Amino acid sequence: MRKYLILSVCFISFLAMIMYGCTDVSMARKLAGEWNANYMTVYSNGEKDAIKEYLTFVYDGESVDDDGSFIERLDCQTNEITEGGYGYTIHYESYVSGRYEIVGGNLYLKYDLATLEVVICDDDVRLKVKNLSTGLDMLDDLVTTLEMPKHEFVAECKKEIYASLFR
Repeated sequence: MRKYLILSVCFISFLAMIMYGCTDVSMARKLAGEWNANYMTVYSNGEKDAIKEYLTFVYDGESVDDDGSFIERLDCQTNEITEGGYGYTIHYESYVSGRYEIVGGNLYLKYDLATLEVVICDDDVRLKVKNLSTGLDMLDDLVTTLEMPKHEFVAECKKEIYASLFR
């Protein structure tokens, strides 16, 4: 009798695992396609970013390691950031790809950080000078460093995106 009880518990457990696994495969198939979300990120210093997130999932039924690949694109617009005697806004886009897997009904994204790209167009950085002396100092800095501010912005945005991928 005890043997039948153990066998029936094992059989029910096995059946539950199969049914649960089928649900994961079904979810992975349904996830394929394009998804988007809009949200506002508020940082501890009061800075706010309006973010549009676009995710594209491609289901790969042949893969034994995971359920497929994805591409994430973020379209970010900062509110005015004030530093010293000036303020600025930045619009940037980031792209990163990776692989995804659904386990137990939970979505896991595995980012390939080597694919991370941040794009800032020159027209997407707007500067507001609050007073004349600050403006002259900034103009002097810009003349001596030429394109440095854009590269600094790209590096800073990349650092923020790296950090947000692991929150």
